Formats: sequence, structure tokens, C-alpha cells
Amino acid sequence: MEILDPKQWLPWLIRVRFAIISLLLAIQLILHQAALMQGLIVVQVPLPYFLSIIVFWFLLALIFQFLNRMKIDERLQATLQMVADSVMVSLVVYITGGVDSFFYFLFPVVILMGTVVLSRLGTYQLAALCFVEATLVLMLPFAGVVRSYSIEEPSLDALQFKIATNLAAFMAVAFLAGKLYDTLRRTDAELRDRAGQLEDLRALNQDIVESMRGGLITTDLDGRILLL
Repeated sequence: MEILDPKQWLPWLIRVRFAIISLLLAIQLILHQAALMQGLIVVQVPLPYFLSIIVFWFLLALIFQFLNRMKIDERLQATLQMVADSVMVSLVVYITGGVDSFFYFLFPVVILMGTVVLSRLGTYQLAALCFVEATLVLMLPFAGVVRSYSIEEPSLDALQFKIATNLAAFMAVAFLAGKLYDTLRRTDAELRDRAGQLEDLRALNQDIVESMRGGLITTDLDGRILLL
């Protein structure tokens, strides 16, 4: 796969966002229906709130698509999109149970997507923002500041362990994904450079052939004519 510039990744990022939002909606509706039919003990997600978040996220994605067509500064667009995605993921995780949510994996996904459109420093800043938001999602319900949607109230030790693992995981994703993407970009640049050198050699070879006074025939080992 060709490594694209960040501005070329933005349309791809918008399409991926639509796919992820649709997948979230489908997963939650399936879980809700399965819980009703099987009598399972799951997080009691308030569907009106959840659907409102999903609809608002869809609207944000449409706005981002409109901004991308207007050719607004790509760095500003990338920053706005990733910050908005991290906030929306926090809301989804909170409303689907906080510490018991199935959607915690979305935080690393946001960091991974940020790797291709943000700088290395920007990716670490995004990881730090995700960590702060994930911590608030855990601690605010525990402190009674907002309503808790988890199945059972976790202990303080369990929350502290969850926060520590979040910090390690988010920063590790930012570091490893950034290193991988930098390696891919360097490899792509080297391949482009070698392809340019090959084209120069081909052009030189063609110039030499065309400037010859005599004729030239080249064949392969089976006698098939390659150049006349």
C-alpha cells in the first residue's frame, strides 16, 4: 500500500469513521436484543442517549467531509477530527457502562488513526488526551459526580489498576504505531527514489539507442526479439 501524505489520508479517515460508527450502532443493537431475548446480565444502556451520541457523531463526520472538500488547512482538520473522535469515544464508553464497557478498544483505534494524520508529538498528545478522558470516565461515576452505568461499582484499587493499564497501553500504542508508520514512510521514500533512478537509467538507455547510427536488435535467450 502506498504511503500517502496526511492530507490524502483525511478522506480515508472520514470513510473509516462512518464504518466504525455504523459498526458501533449495530453491535449495541445486537447486544441489546440478545439481552432481551436471552435474559443476560449486561449493562443497561439508555438507548435514547446512545442513539443521540451516534447521530451527533454522524453529523460531525458529515461536517468533516464538507470541510475537507473546502480545502481548509489539513493540519487543523486532522487535529479537530481526532480531538472530536476522542471525545465521542469517551461518551460512548461512559454511556455503555464505563469500566464495564465493551468499547474501550476504541481509544487505541483513535490513537492509531491519529498516527497517520498527526505528527509524532501530536500522536503523543492525542494519547495523553485519551488517557485523561478515559480516567474521567472511570473516576467521575465512582466519585458520584455523574451517574454510573456499570453493572457493579468497582473498588478504588480496581480503578487505579485500570487507569495504570490505560496509561501504559495508550502510550505503547502511540509509540509503536508511530515507529511503524515512520518506518513505512522512510521505506516508501526510498522506493520512490529508486524508482526515479530507474526511470533516469531507462531514459538514458533510450537516448543512447536513438542516437546510434547503426541498427540494434536485442533478443532473449530463446531468440525472441525484445528491441528493434
